[in-house]
Order: sequence, then C-alpha cells, then structure tokens
Amino acid sequence: ADNAEALNGLGHLYLQQKNENKACECFTKAYQIKRGYHKQNRKSSVPLHKVIHDKEQLEYLIQALAPLPARERLGEGLYLEPIPQLPEPILNPALDVEAIQRAYQETGLVYFDHFLTSSVLEQLNTFCLRSTIWHDDSRSRGYLGAYLDDGFNGPLLFQIAQALKQTFPIIFKDYPLVYQWGFKYDSQKQGIAIHCDSADVNVNFWLTPDSANLNPQSGGIIVYDVEAPLEWDSDPHYNNSDLIYEFLEQHHAKSWNIPYKQNRVVIFNSRFFHETAPFQFKEGYLNRRINVTFLFGHRSLKYHRRY
Repeated sequence: ADNAEALNGLGHLYLQQKNENKACECFTKAYQIKRGYHKQNRKSSVPLHKVIHDKEQLEYLIQALAPLPARERLGEGLYLEPIPQLPEPILNPALDVEAIQRAYQETGLVYFDHFLTSSVLEQLNTFCLRSTIWHDDSRSRGYLGAYLDDGFNGPLLFQIAQALKQTFPIIFKDYPLVYQWGFKYDSQKQGIAIHCDSADVNVNFWLTPDSANLNPQSGGIIVYDVEAPLEWDSDPHYNNSDLIYEFLEQHHAKSWNIPYKQNRVVIFNSRFFHETAPFQFKEGYLNRRINVTFLFGHRSLKYHRRY
C-alpha cells in the first residue's frame, strides 16, 4: 500500500509538470498494487447500492466479455477496459471555438452539445461500463465514484484533457489538469450536494444515452453565479448545504439549470457553487447516469466529504 501511495504522489507530480504519459503509468501501477494484490484493502461490508451495481455490472460483463478475463472468473473483481489514445480529432471539429470562449469570458460558464467525436464518446462510455473501478461507495446519496488515482485514468482521458487545453486556450490558459473522476448513479436517487471545487476551471460532461433520461428538462447540473470564499476550503464547518443556500440568498445568486444530454459539456469557474439537478432515469445497468469531471488549475486540492 505504501508503494501505491508513493506512485500516486509521483503521478500527481508528473501532472503538475504536464507529463501526462508518465502520470498515467504511475497511476495505473498504483491501482494494480492497491486493488489487484492487497487483499487487506477489501471491505468486510458493502452498502446495498454498491452490491446492486456490482451484480448488474457482472451480469453485463458476462454477456459483453464472454469468456470473462481471468481475474473476474477468479472473483477478484478487477477489470480495466483499455482506453488507448485515438486518432485525432478528439473534440468535435465543428465547434464554434471563438463563440464558446467569448461566452465563458462573459459569464464564467458555457455549455454546448456534441462535445466529443462519436468514436471517443463510445470508447469512453465502454470504459465506464466495463471497468470495475467504482470503488467509492461511501456516499449516502447512493452514487459510486471512481478517481484519477484509483482507476479512473488512461491515455484517452488525458488526451481529452489535452485537447481541451489546445482547443480553448483562453479558457484553460496554462492550467494543468489536477484531478478527474467519474460518478455513476442509481436511477432515481439524489446526486451530488451543493459545493464548490478548489480548482480554477471545471469540465463536466455526460455519457449515458438520452433514451435513459425520463425527464429531458432536468437531470443535469445547477450552477450558481457566486464564488465560494477561499477560506471556506479549509474549514469543514462550511461543508453544509443549509449554510451555502443561505450564503447564496444573501448574495442574490442567480443560477443556470442545465438539463442532461449525452455528450453535452459544461465548463465553468470552479469556485461557483454547483449541484446535481434532480433526475429520473430508467432502471437497468446501461441506463445508469454517468458523468465525467476534469479539474484544471493551480490551486491546492482540498476536499471534504459530500453527502
């Protein structure tokens, strides 16, 4: 486990130096050590929403990958779908880059559809469906998390981050990628509670087909046009939804309520408060709502557990 922590630390250092290839190697090796070989990392009890997800995923894998890879057959539950770099373009070449950057400069938020090319979208969605990386089951609201330094990484993810920086230099400036994650949700439970992130620019996009969404007018993200005070990052006292809503009311906050849509991306100031909008998706493994988040910036990452 100590070696895994050292490798993860080295991976973050490589990210700061913008050496994504070396970072990816370190994170992958750390994941194999932490999850593949160290049995003491396995929990003795697992919440119901995690059990249901893993059962659905195993049933899906039996059909999609028959015969299953050796580790799945042996019950270790570790499978990583390869996501190598793909031929460019990675982002939709028809995007109106000038208009997108101008909109972000004016408000601190922009969103648009048809973000990734179809081949990239398909590959990334397959990675999220097949890879058994959804280890964070600690969220009381019933969603599962996978993180940069715990399985949620690979050449294609870093290629997307690099394409964002190259395509939108006015938005991303010289900010390095500092973190990334994916969240996978039950069909009708709550999503992420209101919070801000300790970065400079957030990128949030969705992978699940629109046919799974039972309410096309919702299911996305709500972003408020008020920044969190910097001192809130270091004090868990402010990790309180009621306190945040009161703060937003005092500052006459306005909000964007951006509906869910597959391959829609929302780019915004990380200091803006935001939360998952109410959602209702169809039952079934392939219908689970999946979102991906990238954080870019120079700020030190500071997080408190959300609900």
